[in-house]
Amino acid sequence: MTEPNLSFAARAGQGSQSAIETERFRGLVLLSALVLSPLVVGTTNGFLSLAAVWTLALLLLMLFRFDEPPVFAFAALAQWMSVAAPVFAADGRGETVGTSLGLDTMTEAAWLGLASVLVLGAGMHVGRGPHAREVIAEMRAAGRQLNPLRLLLAFAVASAFAYFVVPYMAGVIPTVSQQVQSLGALPTLVAFVTIWSGMLVRSSRPVAIVVVLYNVCIGFLGFFSGFKDILFLTVVVIGTSVTSLRRLLVSPSLWLSVAAATVLLGFWQLTKVDYRGFANGGTRQQVVTVSRDQQLAYLRDRAAEFGPEELAEGLGLVVERIGYLDFFSGVLDNVPARVPHQNGRLWGETVQHVFLPRVLFPGKGAINDSDRTNEYSGMRVSDAAHGASISIGYAGESYIDFGPFWMFPPIFLLGVLWGWGYRLLARTGGAKLLSVAAASTFVLSGALYFESSNIKIVGGAITLLLVLWLVLRFFDEVIWAFLTGGTPNIAAAGSGQRVTVRVAR
Repeated sequence: MTEPNLSFAARAGQGSQSAIETERFRGLVLLSALVLSPLVVGTTNGFLSLAAVWTLALLLLMLFRFDEPPVFAFAALAQWMSVAAPVFAADGRGETVGTSLGLDTMTEAAWLGLASVLVLGAGMHVGRGPHAREVIAEMRAAGRQLNPLRLLLAFAVASAFAYFVVPYMAGVIPTVSQQVQSLGALPTLVAFVTIWSGMLVRSSRPVAIVVVLYNVCIGFLGFFSGFKDILFLTVVVIGTSVTSLRRLLVSPSLWLSVAAATVLLGFWQLTKVDYRGFANGGTRQQVVTVSRDQQLAYLRDRAAEFGPEELAEGLGLVVERIGYLDFFSGVLDNVPARVPHQNGRLWGETVQHVFLPRVLFPGKGAINDSDRTNEYSGMRVSDAAHGASISIGYAGESYIDFGPFWMFPPIFLLGVLWGWGYRLLARTGGAKLLSVAAASTFVLSGALYFESSNIKIVGGAITLLLVLWLVLRFFDEVIWAFLTGGTPNIAAAGSGQRVTVRVAR
């Protein structure tokens, strides 16, 4: 059996319809922004709230389209929420943003934060460049060839490798620990492919559900909220399958996944403090000291008490947790009044960290985010001695280096890195589905977080990009042959040719 041949006319028709639906979506975005504008401009933070609405609109206009996975729009939305959530929460309380925290500079931080996210989105838009309009059609054809049992086995092997082999290798060879740890992204890549197949083929659906539920359970049983990653991935994959504005508005699977993610986030935010105190046995360390059965029993009891009122309270805590302007506000109050601008020092440390790999420079010192936060924000947070690393965020660090105007060029280039990395991976190898899954994994790994420091973002992104590129460049044929149970005949990497796979009968 051979993958269906996508003729030029069919691809052109697909591309034309996607373009039409994308324009309809943009029209809806503009209409929504126009309707919301008079409603928000009358709030306490009127013009700032208005700017937040139009920042989101501009990000969606730039980054969302129906002919590729919505990873950039999703990442930009997540970052936008980190800036906009405190603003709208303050509107709800009828106070100027930052008043409840005693941070007079939070308004300025919000303006600079919105501008930072918009500039980052523009960089993503430029970096990803032109796109192939037949991407979704090729992904659909490829997704129907996947073998459900082989998908399950591949996910089990990738998960075992990530949870057991990767930490061991990172400990044995510390000079390449970051490169080794990037291999931990392989289960996400396999999960993307599995969920995608489950959207297309009924026989793959149980496997996709098992993969999602397994990740949710493992995430809850950890000390941190690791379950969020699979929920975000699920929303993105389901969003990829939506090919029209009408389906976007009424898709049961999409809105069910969004609702499930919302409920779980609310439950976790309401429960996490007490749960962590129970899990660490009162040691105040970021470790789990109780058994899995005890963890499950505790979470089951808390879930039985979780109702609508608790959900509302939990979602309120989610809004507070999503907002990440506190340290940026502290920086604006402290720099340059007490600490001078660093004239590129922090970004210079980032470049040095990336281009002086530890394998060649084993004496390279480690940088703890909390040290930067304590030095530049005027606030005191837990540091490495307490097992914590709390960052200012890349926007605040860029301000520390260059001030309120020249802080934006590095942020734009950071967006270009995400966009270019996605394009590189999406065009590497011959198995289009694997390539797009790797590209989406690359973006979702770090581009969602406004609070991440530049040194972690850039170092982690480049390392993961290299690892995923090597996997696609040299192992995509083997992986695809295993997942389909067939013999691959994949075009040369980067050739842009259609994938043809011969599947064993």
